Amino acid sequence: MRNFDLQIWLDLIQEKIKTAFEDNLLFIGYHSSYRRLEATEKSDIDLIVILKNLSVKDLKKYREIVSSMPFKEKCCGFISGEKEIQNWSKSDIFQFYYETENLYGDIKKLITPPVKEDIKIAVKMGVETLYHSLCHSFLFDADKAESLSNLYKMTFFIMQVEINYIFKI
Repeated sequence: MRNFDLQIWLDLIQEKIKTAFEDNLLFIGYHSSYRRLEATEKSDIDLIVILKNLSVKDLKKYREIVSSMPFKEKCCGFISGEKEIQNWSKSDIFQFYYETENLYGDIKKLITPPVKEDIKIAVKMGVETLYHSLCHSFLFDADKAESLSNLYKMTFFIMQVEINYIFKI
């Protein structure tokens, strides 16, 4: 496998996104394991791209950009229009607000920070999903090691929400 350099990759995709979307572009950032410096060879890059307005034509253009990238299989993430992200459930986007590395623009200027009630809702939803996933995994998953890894990751995200609740709100 060729050597992967995150900064070179981010610089290249940023330039392509900026060129393709010009004045419609509001934000580019990334979060998750690469942001936390925990990425492994299997990790994907969770990009966040926010446009003033998002259309199907924009989605096709973005898909072409991703398809043209080296290590395109690493690209994952979220693309949105400004109005959509501003109306998104605050309990669902706390990670965007607290964990995103800004590459172009500032995520905190685009979304309202979550409040204590949003964080409580996020923790409750996360625990409910974890409970369901534990039961489902026990009953139906053949690969218990993979299931355990996924459940661990879910638990980590719930704890991350709680840490944000305690220390940042």
